Amino acid sequence: FLKHGANPNMYDFYSFTPLMKAAEYGHVEIARLLIANEAYVNPEKNPKRPFVYSTPLIEASYRGHTEIVRILLENSADVNAQASDDIEGPLGTALIDAAGKGHTEIVELLLKNNVDLEISDYTGTTALIAASAGGHIEIVKDLIAAGSNINAESWGLGTALYAAQSKGHFDITKLLREAGAACLYDCRQ
Repeated sequence: FLKHGANPNMYDFYSFTPLMKAAEYGHVEIARLLIANEAYVNPEKNPKRPFVYSTPLIEASYRGHTEIVRILLENSADVNAQASDDIEGPLGTALIDAAGKGHTEIVELLLKNNVDLEISDYTGTTALIAASAGGHIEIVKDLIAAGSNINAESWGLGTALYAAQSKGHFDITKLLREAGAACLYDCRQ
């Protein structure tokens, strides 16, 4: 289709481009082909549906498609782009999504590409809070080492310490306390 002039940047009904769909489903060769044919790595919002927004990097990071994340980063993907919709407002970023899902290698790639550690979703959830709630201790260690604010607080999950404690991740609770996390709630554990 591309050989016959198909637009690699068309939006579907849900405001996804072909590259977003390739990233979502982990189709590495299709992603490479689309990029080679000028698919936007950092697409603009769909003017017909501007209330919904995501990027190929966010989709690949959320689903754990490491090779596609690498390809997108090599092609200047915006590591700080934020998904959004008009109902809830700012949603996740590639880092928040990868951290919350436990995709350690993707988090490490994003950290090497100067990702902003403190961007949060509409509830105030940061990557550290998402990783703590998900029980992903290696990611928590990486984010602390990179300088994440260990006392950031969301109205959805509380602080990273509270999120870890309330989900029963006491190894992460201990790690956060040792790193100096403030005890804003019950810290008997």
